[in-house]
Amino acid sequence: MTPTPAITGVSVNPCTSLGQFSKLCELNSSNLGAIIGAAVSFILVIAVVITLFYIIWHGIRWIASGGDKQKVDGARSGLIAAIIGLIIAFSAFFILSFALSFFGLSFSNLVLPIIPVK
Repeated sequence: MTPTPAITGVSVNPCTSLGQFSKLCELNSSNLGAIIGAAVSFILVIAVVITLFYIIWHGIRWIASGGDKQKVDGARSGLIAAIIGLIIAFSAFFILSFALSFFGLSFSNLVLPIIPVK
């Protein structure tokens, strides 16, 4: 006994209903580099947003500390850690951009090499 589909003769193509994610259906070795470049840029934006959240949060903690030395030190160390994290994220992005430009590439035209199979 084999199961029969409830609706026969209907072809479902998930790539037509994905909207902005329909580019994922066109993924192959020639455009994988562009997706990686966009992902790196997206990760940098996420890192900046998270860092701004932490800076605002620790700034509010500093203001709300009421002069308590231990709370002020905790808020200050959180602010310093957030700023150092932001510096590290930007440094990693710029080092990667510099390394790519050394090879004549950028995030917009990142092309991964194809290894021929014999």
